[in-house]
Amino acid sequence: MVTSRQYEYGTSPRKLEPVRQKTKQTKNQKRPKQKTNKNVSKMNRLKIFVTLGIIFAVMFTICYRYSLIDQQFKDIQSMKKQYIALQTTNDQIEIGIQSSLDLTNIERYAKDKLGMKKPDASQVKYVEIEKEDKVELNENIVQDKNIFQNFFEEIGKVLD
Repeated sequence: MVTSRQYEYGTSPRKLEPVRQKTKQTKNQKRPKQKTNKNVSKMNRLKIFVTLGIIFAVMFTICYRYSLIDQQFKDIQSMKKQYIALQTTNDQIEIGIQSSLDLTNIERYAKDKLGMKKPDASQVKYVEIEKEDKVELNENIVQDKNIFQNFFEEIGKVLD
């Protein structure tokens, strides 16, 4: 198969591109200045710079906040470790207190350290105490008054 640009198969004709002729400028001719393009270019650069600055500031703020969050998390973890250590110490102290309050330990301490011994039957004396039951009645209950009447009477006593 021969490929040639001169002939194309099919019914539609090939589109021709316009031929551009190069024009030479002489030294006397000046090119038109593109001040507007330079101003636009400077504005675009300024917009890009400002946008990048804002993006950098936002990213810096986000990183700073994450570092603060991380620091707070580390503080919480250290406080939890301290709490667990204090809780184990507290449990050990409670066990020590309970063991010191045990009657066998108290008896052993009294015999060994303080030199005490159990009393003989001749040393024990029993004392009889008269038992009297006393009952005091609340005046408000006996008078069959409701709460509101008692409340207003108390306010009246305070105001007088």
